[in-house]
Amino acid sequence: MISRLTVASAIIFFKVGDHVLVVALPTWTPSLKTGTATLEAALLNTPMVVVYKESWLNWNILGRLINVDHYGLVNLVAGERVAAELMQDELNGERLAEELLSLLQKQRNYDVRKRLREVANQLGEDGASTRAAETILEFLG
Repeated sequence: MISRLTVASAIIFFKVGDHVLVVALPTWTPSLKTGTATLEAALLNTPMVVVYKESWLNWNILGRLINVDHYGLVNLVAGERVAAELMQDELNGERLAEELLSLLQKQRNYDVRKRLREVANQLGEDGASTRAAETILEFLG
């Protein structure tokens, strides 16, 4: 049985048996919230489903300006679809339930977690903010 636990920012947590599933939700600033939320979930090695639904006007007119294979930041960093993405008309309760339940399959869960660890490793060592600040300070003299 799936029960919703809580909503925090752009993330919704579901408890399914002994597992907690994380779904990144759209917000008014989806490129920031959904992107950072998916990357944070990846750093926590948490399988997820990325969902996004925009107004018809934005999706069909402004969306044509965006030419990417993936929308979730975790998938953009990976260069492939690590987390399932349900965009616009693909997003419905049945598809979301299918994707969430598939993450409970032992082999799929293992494979996704393995790829999430690889994505986290691509980002490098801790302390990026400190190194960036030091570089900026050096540049400024």
